[in-house]
Amino acid sequence: MSLKVKGLEFKIINGPSRDRLFDVCKYTYDQDAFITAMFELKGETKREVEITSINTLQHESGNGESFNIEGIINVPWLNKTCERFSAYYDSKSRNGHLKIILG
Repeated sequence: MSLKVKGLEFKIINGPSRDRLFDVCKYTYDQDAFITAMFELKGETKREVEITSINTLQHESGNGESFNIEGIINVPWLNKTCERFSAYYDSKSRNGHLKIILG
């Protein structure tokens, strides 16, 4: 039996560098710094989400450029803030998949 988490799924067509991802993760709990990054998502119109914190940044393979990510994002075109997300992202090709977790 598998449990499926409800969410909205999107293709990432542009995003931050590997260093920027590490900076967001490094400063997630720093009260003196607020570092964010953006993912651009494929859609009929330009859609961006702002990564405000990264709780998990896991190397997906041995190339040092692809990651499994979990954290919090703002989704302005849905009028949502502080939504949980999970993503696979390749910082070299700047693409991947993002899931906004609902509920």
